[in-house]
Amino acid sequence: MKTDLIDPGQFVKQAWRNGGGTALEIVRAPVGDGAFDVRVSVADIDLSGPFSTYQGYDRWLLLLEGQIALSLGSSKQSMDLAAPDAAPLRFDGATQMECTLKSKSARALNVIARRGKLDLALVVAGDKTLEGPGEWAIVGIQGAVEVSGGEGDAKTLSNLATLRVELEAGEKAAVSATLACALVVRLARPAK
Repeated sequence: MKTDLIDPGQFVKQAWRNGGGTALEIVRAPVGDGAFDVRVSVADIDLSGPFSTYQGYDRWLLLLEGQIALSLGSSKQSMDLAAPDAAPLRFDGATQMECTLKSKSARALNVIARRGKLDLALVVAGDKTLEGPGEWAIVGIQGAVEVSGGEGDAKTLSNLATLRVELEAGEKAAVSATLACALVVRLARPAK
């Protein structure tokens, strides 16, 4: 099992595609400035406005702090989200979405993945086993999340600390969030 621990102080700050704010990029696959298959970031929402659209991508949003209202597409169907009780929201990246800030500011965990590549789990008060081959990002959202491999190598994650895990065929890793919450995103599968 290969691992790379990413401390929140290492996240890369980027401007939103629509220029309306900034996000801290946690992880991107493949790595680089070009097109990506999967990107995980934390968006700081300080103003009301439209979400950027991503044609051909699926998105997932978990509100971490604050309160927002979202108006979806041309139907203007609206929903209120308030942290920490808001359920994760999954939607088509091409959806026109307007965000209205209902608190001083808000913060959201955001996953954007090329269509067909969004493979994630929110592990709340439970465990998850990862089986290789493949590559994952595990993000500690709340409490202490433990990630361990077959060699007794264990890492503890909290407060958005992220662990990239690469497993070879036959290797396993355990994600334990018994009293915690973690996001597990599959970044890559081996080529067939």
